[in-house]
Amino acid sequence: IVELGAVLSGAGLLAIVGLADDRYNLGIVVRMIAQTAAALVLIVAGIHIRLFGIPAIDYLVTVFWVVGLTNALNFMDNMDGLAAGLASIAAAWFTLLAFNQGLTLVSSLAAALAGSAIGFLIYNFNPASLFMGDMGALVLGFVLAVLGIKLEFSTQSLSVTWMVPILVLAVPIVDTSLVVFTRLREGRSPFQGGKDHSSHRLLSMGLNQRAALFVLYALAIVFGALAFLVSTLDTATAFLIGAIGLAAMAAFFLAMVWVRGKYQKRLLKP
Repeated sequence: IVELGAVLSGAGLLAIVGLADDRYNLGIVVRMIAQTAAALVLIVAGIHIRLFGIPAIDYLVTVFWVVGLTNALNFMDNMDGLAAGLASIAAAWFTLLAFNQGLTLVSSLAAALAGSAIGFLIYNFNPASLFMGDMGALVLGFVLAVLGIKLEFSTQSLSVTWMVPILVLAVPIVDTSLVVFTRLREGRSPFQGGKDHSSHRLLSMGLNQRAALFVLYALAIVFGALAFLVSTLDTATAFLIGAIGLAAMAAFFLAMVWVRGKYQKRLLKP
């Protein structure tokens, strides 16, 4: 009950801040403070990453994970149906993973998130008649971050299971890393907005919006399947599959950097 209260409190805080930001444009500082506060609420309730065995480090990684994923989903809300679609796919994989491990409450929360995201996607898919805004994106990212933390594996080693939530959320993680890298490299603020997301880069290659969506959806499904394999195979094979998945994320990142130089910058020239 305490943990559920913390999740609902954090999500409620971000929903209120997101709504206010949609209406009054509060700015990144206010959003970051709210996201950090939501992460701290989780830690106080006992929801945090247990990877290093040193509380201070685990707490810092937890804040980084929650704030990073919350912003990642917000960043993905740059094309009709993108954030909602990726959240639906990730939540569906989390549902299957948690159910497979007998985590009833986690799988129920993941299923509820998947259902709500799919229901919203019906109206948000290109061309959209309903838009998400920060109020929706921040909550989606926050709950997905929580699901990644709460996913536990009784039959698999922690030496490989740490890769599972990263692979499930590979597309938003790579996209956010790509955007931050690009904007810093080009001397811009990471929070400045721009047409430099992976979705925009796919458009610059000649794909239409729906085709770009389906490419990113397909990638999310493939990475989620790799995460499922990591959670079920023997440790040695799981580590190999996970390493392949992480290498594929790096390849996706580098491919999008190449597309930026080959196609997008050419289109941006006057």
